[in-house]
Amino acid sequence: MFLAALILSLYVRFSVIAANNSEPLRGDAGGFVLHARAMTNFYEASPREPFWVLWVKCAAAPFKEAKTGMRFAAAGVFSLSAVLLFLILRRELGNAPALAGGLFYLIIPYMYFSHIRAHRLELYLLLLLLFCYILIRGLNSVFSVLAAGLSAAALVLTRMESLAVIIPGFAFYVFKQRRAMLPALKKSALALLAALILASPFFVSCRRAYGSFFHDLNNHARFWDSHEHAGEEGFRSPEETLVRPYEGRNVSVFQYIFSGRNLKNITVRFVKGYYKTFTRAARHMLRVYYDLSFLIYPFWAGLLMMPFSKKGRGLLFWGLLFIFPHAYILNLNVVGKPSVDIRFAASSVPLMAFAAGFFIFASVRIYAYASAYFKKRYPSYFLDNGAGN
Repeated sequence: MFLAALILSLYVRFSVIAANNSEPLRGDAGGFVLHARAMTNFYEASPREPFWVLWVKCAAAPFKEAKTGMRFAAAGVFSLSAVLLFLILRRELGNAPALAGGLFYLIIPYMYFSHIRAHRLELYLLLLLLFCYILIRGLNSVFSVLAAGLSAAALVLTRMESLAVIIPGFAFYVFKQRRAMLPALKKSALALLAALILASPFFVSCRRAYGSFFHDLNNHARFWDSHEHAGEEGFRSPEETLVRPYEGRNVSVFQYIFSGRNLKNITVRFVKGYYKTFTRAARHMLRVYYDLSFLIYPFWAGLLMMPFSKKGRGLLFWGLLFIFPHAYILNLNVVGKPSVDIRFAASSVPLMAFAAGFFIFASVRIYAYASAYFKKRYPSYFLDNGAGN
């Protein structure tokens, strides 16, 4: 059934793309194409991470117009990520919850719109779920260690902020394997080392060209700093910020987060970012194109249930971790757009599907427990009822 839903979903995605392919690429997407055409050296310093730029280059190559290839590639990659999500849920919760979570993931309306935008969200989701799946299966062989390292490197070279995913992800794997902690620690360290070795030439190249290892992240920090302080004394006007959002004061990502803020303020901003993601952003993603906002309720119910189950806590950790690199800025409003930035909040899509699948898993278990309890507590009622039938 999931395979049939996957094929039908892919057909609908391709149909939506075909119907809207006359639309030009907007925003950063046009710049991605220019970077891809200019790429000659994978590790050459660039304002955009190289794995994503290479992906654009490969996706655009077979088509006359780059936008066509980018959009179809986005739909295909998202479908592959749905398969990984289904496999994760089936391994952790069983077939029925996996089917429920997989279907939830496939029908989220916002993702159909996202394919038209042709940004890197779909590839990012695929790599996040691949990294998660490899660690959930376990680093039990040389191949799995290598695969974990490669997926982690691809993540960092697609979104540099993914360093905030892979390091806690490996730490969580070691924690889960605490009965055999030393072997798990060695394998995780090897995989992380492999990822850093594969990614480090790009960081070094950025340092030589721009004076900072984290040049791409610092660019984003200037963008968010400009929007956060637009109109304040000593900062540019909202109008100037909209025209040149990356030309604000020269701050690094670490200065942007930590300068002038204590731990309490930083924590509050992260919490508010998660809250906006689970409320305003989730509702928005469920009612773009067609309104499925009623699905917010199984998501919320599953989310509330997950902390009370060992299996649920593991999936909850991964889902929250996927959002973590962007949670800090999800509380902010972009000038002219008084709402959470859905581009970044959409990294919560796997957690929404995890929670929906867990809602089915927990509901079935609660029903089985309640049924067994009442049969034991009131046996005469069930005997009489059975005799009557």
